[in-house]
Amino acid sequence: MSLTEAEGPLPLGPANDIIWFARGRVAVLVPRSADGGVDDAVQQVAERYELVGAKLALAIIIDENTERPGPEMDQRIQRALEDVSSVVLATSITILGTGFFAGFFMSLMSRVLGLVKRNGVKPTLHSTLESAAAWLHEQLNDPNTSLDEVLETLRWANANANANAA
Repeated sequence: MSLTEAEGPLPLGPANDIIWFARGRVAVLVPRSADGGVDDAVQQVAERYELVGAKLALAIIIDENTERPGPEMDQRIQRALEDVSSVVLATSITILGTGFFAGFFMSLMSRVLGLVKRNGVKPTLHSTLESAAAWLHEQLNDPNTSLDEVLETLRWANANANANAA
């Protein structure tokens, strides 16, 4: 995986609702708002798949800069995960935070993942970038992509998304 294959940060949605990053076969979405950007994110994933010509590892990073979504977002997230399932090999959802924030998002995403109807590997929840990177790397099973590269990509996306949120 090389840096020349990198994309991002690219704001998606009418109010920069999701920040997009990609490097090699690893795509990263960092939601900021629940108001939009989901359709744009699905399109970006499909375009990245076409560009690299292989299924992607998708990481979604939720941190304390992410607004809490309303109840209608369950179905939008579910549909989006199902829409990208044909071009995504594995999806990790990492919730970075503590206390009520982390509990809220863990509960929400657990409920959504329970609704997702997919063949193969279901999305998984993680509480650290390291565990998400290890799982995604294992699922990719790509000798051209190291665990360090996957972790570096997640850290790069998280740092840049937070720089844009400030």
